[in-house]
This record gives sequence, structure tokens and C-alpha cells, in this order.
Amino acid sequence: MRSSIFSSFRCEGPLILSDQALARNVPGSAAAEGKAAPRRRGCQTHPVQFERDHDFPAPPERVAVLMCDPEFHTHLELPDLSLPAVVAHDVDGTRCRLRLRYQYTGQLDPLARRVVAGRQLTWVQELQLDHATGSGTLSFTADEDAGRVNGEASVTITSTGDRSSHRRIAGDFHIRIPLVGRTAERAIVPGLVRRLDVEAAALASRLGPGA
Repeated sequence: MRSSIFSSFRCEGPLILSDQALARNVPGSAAAEGKAAPRRRGCQTHPVQFERDHDFPAPPERVAVLMCDPEFHTHLELPDLSLPAVVAHDVDGTRCRLRLRYQYTGQLDPLARRVVAGRQLTWVQELQLDHATGSGTLSFTADEDAGRVNGEASVTITSTGDRSSHRRIAGDFHIRIPLVGRTAERAIVPGLVRRLDVEAAALASRLGPGA
């Protein structure tokens, strides 16, 4: 069995994704508080809890349909990611499933580059959503080692008026994590939330008046 690109990294403790931590770009670390990190035994999978709320100028069904549109995603430029490849797109009545594969294109520090050894950092994002109910799930799995890096969030889109809606994405990102000088922490964890914000802004633009 070939080794994972993640296997040479050291493991650290659980991360809590808060607005304050995002502003510092250090998600809740002990170092940020000037404290020594506690010693840990072994290597555990730690959940990072996150949630994001967005408002849209369209009813829930239109938001859900656009979220499931492969064309929308394959033309959407997200920070530090390639444009995605469509792995699967299925529609069954009001339910859709969209699987996309992304490659990380951001900067890694020299130590991280040595560990990666020229291999690509890629993962699959899967959205399952019911247009009629506005509910579903959003999941993430790393290609190299899905057992070490993966996550799932609930997606809920509710009406806030005749032509408006609110979306909440909330879940856990489980990390048996590659951390080299917190490079992966800065790139993957806060970056996930930032990319949800960019995606939401693009959705709102496409759904706005005159769209």
C-alpha cells in the first residue's frame, strides 16, 4: 500500500472555527493564547465545527437548483482551488447529487512541499439536495486519505419572503490532520469557510434582479 501524503505530518489537537480565530488566521490554537499545547497520546481524528449563513434574493427552489448546476460550479473561481472536474451529476425528481473534484493550487511552505513531494492535493466535494424541501448535505473527502480528512454538513434553505431565502450550512470537518507549521490549518480550515462565502456571493449575483 502506498503511503499517504498525510502520513509524514504530525498530529495536533482539535480546532474550533470561530470568527475571532479566522481573523487571526489561527483557529483557536493554544499558541495564540500564549499557552503551551498539552501533550497528546497517539493521533486522533478531531472535528472542526463550522457554520455559515447566507441570504439570497430568490426563493429556496431557485437557490437549490443553481447550487446543483454543474455549469455554475465549473465556471466559479474559488481562492486557492482549480476549477473543478465534474465526477457525477444525478437528478432524481426533486433530488440532485453533484460530485466535484478540486485541486489545491495555493502556496505551501518549503517543509510542506518536501513532504508532498510533487504530488497533488485533491479532494471530492459532494452535494445532495432536495429542491422541494431545500434540505440536504454537503460532504468533503480527501482523495489521498479519506479516513484522515473528511467532513459533512447539513444544508438548509428556508424562505424569508416571496423572493428571498436564507441558507445555513453547518457541520463538522474531521481531521487526522497533516499540520506543518499550521500550513494545512490555515489553508484548509479557514479556507473552506471563505470559499463558502465566495460561492454564496456568486449565487446571489446570479439570482439577483434581472438574472
